[in-house]
Amino acid sequence: GVYFWKDINGKYLYIGKAKKLRSRVKSYLSPGAKHTLRIKKMLEKAESVEFVLTPSDRDALLLESNLIKQHQPPYNVLLKDDEAYPYICASIGDRYPQFF
Repeated sequence: GVYFWKDINGKYLYIGKAKKLRSRVKSYLSPGAKHTLRIKKMLEKAESVEFVLTPSDRDALLLESNLIKQHQPPYNVLLKDDEAYPYICASIGDRYPQFF
């Protein structure tokens, strides 16, 4: 699924995806968590966290990418522009496919 942290005005601060949403969100809030300065600042501003369940990891990746492009959250550093799309490329014709 996809989760998103929002500030007091409902503005998206951060959008992420996870296979286990409960575990991922709890990891932000655990007392001993060692977050980067960027994430610490985001958590200080966060007022709520919401989530959307998706049927597959692929759907979560696409939804996350689309939401980031649409809302431009300040604490997401990747997937903000239309220039880069997440993808994987595999050779077809080799006995063992190569991934790049």
